[in-house]
Amino acid sequence: MRTFLFTWNPKLWPWTYLDKSISQIESQGFSDDKWSCGVRRDIDIDDRFFLIRLGPDKPGLVGSGIVTSMTFDRPHWDQQRASVGDTAISVKVRFDAITNEPAIPIAELEQPPFDNFNWHPRSGGMLIPLEIAAAVEQLWASRISAITTRFPEELPASPTYVEGLARQVVVNAYERNEKARSKCLAHHGYACVCCGILLEAAYGEIAQDFIHVHHLVPLCEIGEAYVVDPVNDLVPVCPNCHAIIHRRTPPLSIGEVKVLLATIQRTQV
Repeated sequence: MRTFLFTWNPKLWPWTYLDKSISQIESQGFSDDKWSCGVRRDIDIDDRFFLIRLGPDKPGLVGSGIVTSMTFDRPHWDQQRASVGDTAISVKVRFDAITNEPAIPIAELEQPPFDNFNWHPRSGGMLIPLEIAAAVEQLWASRISAITTRFPEELPASPTYVEGLARQVVVNAYERNEKARSKCLAHHGYACVCCGILLEAAYGEIAQDFIHVHHLVPLCEIGEAYVVDPVNDLVPVCPNCHAIIHRRTPPLSIGEVKVLLATIQRTQV
């Protein structure tokens, strides 16, 4: 899988449905769209991309996802150019994250280990070198897990493990209980039940006691407050596996994710 850089300049193209796209990701885990890819025609299905916001107003990485189609020509995104018959090479994409504010500002991208790449392209479709893409991916994952509402926040501790209390953020989010999380991790530990990774072992002290907690029965399907069993209803999952679980509606099961991982491991032997 290769990683490409796509571009967006609000001065040239106002993303009028941006908030709607963000809401779709928060509610269903993804948002489908079409995006210009410069002059590049060799982008494949399942290639990874990051979206960079350009221009003087808060430049930096604001989106990520995968490509879901081969390249095709469509009317140019610039209405003036489209009016004279110009076209733009584009691909269909599935965003897995979009942020209003850059999750990685351009000033950080201009520092090591990201600086050996042009983050000010004239058009999209630039191939990001593998080692730089890996570094971006790691930083992006940590920033998105810190700011996204896709994985809901915890409630303050309470005597009983009551969950599912809906509140309005951009879409309905479901607040989680810190005591229930603690009970879950005391029983299951901090290793991901899907891939087995212990984040502290992989990243060091900064990742100590860091893990997501996943509901085996999605709260959005329950729709009302209920008493949680922290041992049987909750499991620890790493941010990567948690994102994969929620790439589908209904979410993938823990067993399905394990099968995906085992299948990939067999093909790499």
